[in-house]
Amino acid sequence: MPKKRRKNPGHLHYLEDVADQGFGDFEEHYPASASGKKKARDPYHGRNVVWDGVEGRMLRVSPNYATHISGNIFYPDKLASVRDGIVESDHKVVFDAPYGTASRVGRDDIAESQQYWEDEGIDSPLSTGDEELDEYLKLGPEEFMDTHFNYLDPDEDEEYAEELDRLESEVAEAEASGDGDFGAWTFDIRDGNHRAFGSFLAGEPHIYMILEDNQFQYLDPSVEEDAELLDMLE
Repeated sequence: MPKKRRKNPGHLHYLEDVADQGFGDFEEHYPASASGKKKARDPYHGRNVVWDGVEGRMLRVSPNYATHISGNIFYPDKLASVRDGIVESDHKVVFDAPYGTASRVGRDDIAESQQYWEDEGIDSPLSTGDEELDEYLKLGPEEFMDTHFNYLDPDEDEEYAEELDRLESEVAEAEASGDGDFGAWTFDIRDGNHRAFGSFLAGEPHIYMILEDNQFQYLDPSVEEDAELLDMLE
């Protein structure tokens, strides 16, 4: 069975509006990058941007799953300067790669995203790929059953337990199959947000991010999720 379509949450949509409110001078904000004088010791290539990174610590990040930390401030002029500077440059622009953390999407991530996505400013919540299961994770078992099966008595009706078992089984199957956003990796950019998101706004299909020390140093290859992340590093 093919995987259900992912909703591709991310912060890029609202940042387009932020950049559109700005008018920045690229050379003022990033003089070495604008002039072409900045060089990359460990280059990682995008389409029109080269990222100076750290070998063995780099992650390729698409705009679909790139987020920034809550409360991060974006300055319209600075964001616009990156976007417009890349588009108008007659050479590949070189930037220091941003730093960030990575996490693989599981049940708790989808539940939390379904609850709070509008407050976080992302385009859409993480999803199981199924509306009923999304609501089940959002509300939790008890509230979901009270909302949709309030005619059933949990202490007397066998159907109550059967419905719970069905929902739990379907969530487990969706996770095992990688439906929706299950198993996807999200990337939280913590330093270098204007460079990263300005590049996405300029049309870069991906950027490169340096995995932060406080995550990298604790990766354990004997742990499945950590091993997968280690395999992704370039």
